[in-house]
Amino acid sequence: MVRRASETTEPTGEIIVTLASKELKYSYEQLGVTFESLDSEILDALQPVVLEEEGFDIKEEQDEGAYTLKRVESSKNIYLFPKSTAG
Repeated sequence: MVRRASETTEPTGEIIVTLASKELKYSYEQLGVTFESLDSEILDALQPVVLEEEGFDIKEEQDEGAYTLKRVESSKNIYLFPKSTAG
């Protein structure tokens, strides 16, 4: 068995929000947060931007437990995406 050398990629350090089938990308600087910011700080920063651009209130949906926030150390990206529905 031959192992391939893993590709190394530079961390992009973005916040990526998935709404339905649309993906929105924001830099940490744009939102005034860091990779280490609390989830609540990230949501507070994202909420007005996404609401203005898409007319969608992610904080309201998050309060209902509809979204998951996940950090990926290797890319320094933070993802906000809908939780899977059972069934």
